[in-house]
Amino acid sequence: MEKNIFFPSELKEILKDFSEKLTKSMEILKEETPIGILELSNYGWYLGYDSTPKAPVELGRKLRKGNSKEVDKLLIEYYEEELDLVEKRVISRNPKRKSLLREAFDNHRNKRYYSSIVLLLTQIDGLCYDETKRLYFKNNRSLQRSNIYKPEVEEEITKKQKFIIEGFEIPLNRSTGINEHIDNIYKFPIRLNRHEILHGIDYTFGTKINSLKIISFLNYINDIVRYK
Repeated sequence: MEKNIFFPSELKEILKDFSEKLTKSMEILKEETPIGILELSNYGWYLGYDSTPKAPVELGRKLRKGNSKEVDKLLIEYYEEELDLVEKRVISRNPKRKSLLREAFDNHRNKRYYSSIVLLLTQIDGLCYDETKRLYFKNNRSLQRSNIYKPEVEEEITKKQKFIIEGFEIPLNRSTGINEHIDNIYKFPIRLNRHEILHGIDYTFGTKINSLKIISFLNYINDIVRYK
């Protein structure tokens, strides 16, 4: 059987080529991950630490090419397949909220999407408050009189940890469609806003895709706040 034998000079070139390709891949991830995370959040989708490093880059590229329906299809399939695992992971880190969380996920499975969305949105702030005594859907007090919006919880989370994947802090550094003031929702490509939902302004939000988007958001917050 013929063996693959490399001379030292050939091996050096192979290793150099691999190193250059790896460096280039890391540079692409560093540059495009924040862009992809922001693009996804603008469409109401969020990724947790269970996603692959390339996922925000590839999905962000699809969105920038106008392929939002393809991204929706991929993430609907992904979160439907991962639903049980997401529920288990969130409950394991928030055992006192077990009954609330189970009811919310059961509502989704039984196609009670209005109920699942409303209940899950209340738990977003709950997860943040349990860990930091700060809320997601409240602006940082020091910025309340400015035009800058940062979720109140961002400061506490940033003090606590460095983010495992660079770029995942983006939804904590600015407003996105889910927490933007209702006067500015027109800036985003979809309508899915916590204020409109919980204050009864939006009465068309109860869809499967919106429920999965909020589940993706819960999964993201659970990782950002509770990851050990």
